[in-house]
Amino acid sequence: MTRTSTRGIEFEVAGELARNWQVQGGYTHRVTRDGDDDKVSTTEPEDLFRLPPTACRAGSTS
Repeated sequence: MTRTSTRGIEFEVAGELARNWQVQGGYTHRVTRDGDDDKVSTTEPEDLFRLPPTACRAGSTS
């Protein structure tokens, strides 16, 4: 059985830029290595940046 370890960092921020215009985003960095210090899961990204804008109608709660 091969031993693996994953190390990384992740953060998210959210806020309202203007009335009825909310935004949230985040960043993730991770690396998975096996017992020989070789990278595994090389088809998945090591870095991921997310920034989906959200517009809300007046009076909307979501």
